[in-house]
Amino acid sequence: MRRVGQVVLMLLVLLTLGVCDGTPSVDQPPAGLAGDAQGDFGAPDRSDAVEGSRGSDAEVPHERPPLAGYWAQRRFYSSLSDLPVLGMKETSTTSISLVKIEEHENGQLTLVTTLCGIDIDNGAEGMVDVLVPDAFVRSIPQATLSATLTREERGWRFFQPRHFDVRGAVLESKADESLPVDVDDPRVFDQDEDGEPGVTMIVTGLTQGRLFIVQRTSYELDGFVVSDLLIEGRADWTDEQVLLASDNPNLTGSPPKTPKLEASTFTMLRLTGEPDCNTAREALRAKTP
Repeated sequence: MRRVGQVVLMLLVLLTLGVCDGTPSVDQPPAGLAGDAQGDFGAPDRSDAVEGSRGSDAEVPHERPPLAGYWAQRRFYSSLSDLPVLGMKETSTTSISLVKIEEHENGQLTLVTTLCGIDIDNGAEGMVDVLVPDAFVRSIPQATLSATLTREERGWRFFQPRHFDVRGAVLESKADESLPVDVDDPRVFDQDEDGEPGVTMIVTGLTQGRLFIVQRTSYELDGFVVSDLLIEGRADWTDEQVLLASDNPNLTGSPPKTPKLEASTFTMLRLTGEPDCNTAREALRAKTP
């Protein structure tokens, strides 16, 4: 029973969780992707949307861009981890979600967000992989979030306030209540219904086993509408995990992970029709992080 930021498995806190495949480029947009995104709304280029530096010379239309409908969302979380033997390595977590945007007056938006999967690059150069079973992903409930759209000199700004999610435990305050550190804590429950406490992650490679954890994540999105087909910008994120138990006694410790917020981004691509998670994954393969 150890806090992951202090002592957690040799790979657990190199990540956040993972289950999607990579994002190879394709020549044509896949089915469900709503055409080519053009800079129709005076938004800055991608470096602007992410770094918030230079403004745009294009005139910003007064009419609010139409965003209602389905979107494929990718959140790319960059970090640094000091790994045994390998030294300091860049690590990352990529979350894929299907988002339905509902528009309201005064620039208010509702985002109905369904997690589709998470992919981890733990910097271990293929020696160890951390996977999330499908049961874990399915156990994460759909989230209904609020966001705003405001007209600024540089373009139409998209902002989603910080959202907290706790997995494997029930807390009265998701934002600041301490996470359980013991299997017998009454706040712990078997969220993914696999017969083990908390939620389960799988380790493969040179060492193997199952990790039973509780986790608190949070993220905030701040960017610009590039067109009515594309939104992108910065992702500000946190991740806290506690290892409750493991079926491999060797999985007991991990080096700390330091977020690289300046390199952490989000991208949203408009989808057509009635898309599902497979549609979102395929659409995002056409655009690298």
